[in-house]
Amino acid sequence: MIRAWHYIDGITDSVDGVQPYQAFNNARWDIYKGLLRGREAVKFGNGCIRLDEDGHPIPENVWLPPAATGIGTSGGARFVFGCTILVPADPAKTTLRFLANKKQVSAHSYPPDQLVGGVRPPQFSRGIDEELEAGANSETFVSGTASITKAISRYTDPREAVRQTLLTIHNMGIVLLAAKGQPPALGAVLDECTADNGLHKTPVRLPKNKGNSKKKIS
Repeated sequence: MIRAWHYIDGITDSVDGVQPYQAFNNARWDIYKGLLRGREAVKFGNGCIRLDEDGHPIPENVWLPPAATGIGTSGGARFVFGCTILVPADPAKTTLRFLANKKQVSAHSYPPDQLVGGVRPPQFSRGIDEELEAGANSETFVSGTASITKAISRYTDPREAVRQTLLTIHNMGIVLLAAKGQPPALGAVLDECTADNGLHKTPVRLPKNKGNSKKKIS
């Protein structure tokens, strides 16, 4: 599994003091850890080349979560799940790079004080870039990142919807730049540290791909 979508009813409501999203995170953590328990010798990645955000190889016995999105719903089913499964024709030529946002704490490393009514952090990567063959077109799976810096949600008041949206786009831009091997400063032009002093109207600019390479975003 490389990408997952989780539709959760009343995702940020409070049910007996516990946020449904956090209750989901608790269960997801238990499921993933349960699957991994006692399997230290298992090789992950199905033979694909796996790299961290800095391009360093990830050991075959180290598991990292897929890209994922938690989507709030109302009045429907309590939980709906969808996912993308990667089955490469030639795993040995396939590279998966797990992407990070340098301005955010990795979701699976959130501190306890940021977890609403729970103790288990979210289990997802900020994004994954998939290249089926060296030099070929790649596809970037970006998680449903939000208006978060470090591990703190910003602009949660409904009246701040515009700033919330801009910061979300800004965070997505950082992950897309990471997929290109570019530092955030080259294209992430919304400065969340000064956004309270006025909205920035300059859009995120992504550098053009070199040669004939094309990148698909999921």
